Amino acid sequence: MSERNPPVDDLYWLHGAPATEFLLDRGQIERVEANPAHARTILAQARLHLSSARILATTEDAAAAFVTAYDAARKSLSAMLAVQGLRARGGDGGHRVLSELMQAQLPRHRRTLREFDWMRQKRNETQYPAPDKPVATAADVTDGIAGAQRIVELGEQFLEFVIAQRKTGQEL
Repeated sequence: MSERNPPVDDLYWLHGAPATEFLLDRGQIERVEANPAHARTILAQARLHLSSARILATTEDAAAAFVTAYDAARKSLSAMLAVQGLRARGGDGGHRVLSELMQAQLPRHRRTLREFDWMRQKRNETQYPAPDKPVATAADVTDGIAGAQRIVELGEQFLEFVIAQRKTGQEL
């Protein structure tokens, strides 16, 4: 899992992807005021979570390390919506929607964004353990931190891309 994101100038964005309207119509996301400053704050929190996950990875608490890495990725996806004036609604599947929408909007980055899907599954198995489902291991933590790092980097690129588009007057 050592994939790097394509360069920011390759950040092909389908802001009008049909998934956006579909998720709005279903009430899984909602329109809010676009807020780049808030998105930056969320991304800063994601970076802190990555640092914390790395520290926790040096302990025996693989569950906490993994969940913290997952939260970094989740916050990055939330920031990507916030800069667009979108927010996932709570409830069943709220976190899944983050990845689903951004995969539809950033088709060239699906591979990176799909990492959130396995992380979400592993996070659920770790947070809500069951006898037949393994919780996060040290190997999962290593992969999770690397995946979250890529998602956070993509979130930072996306934020700057959207802000630059707005400055040049391109319609979103």
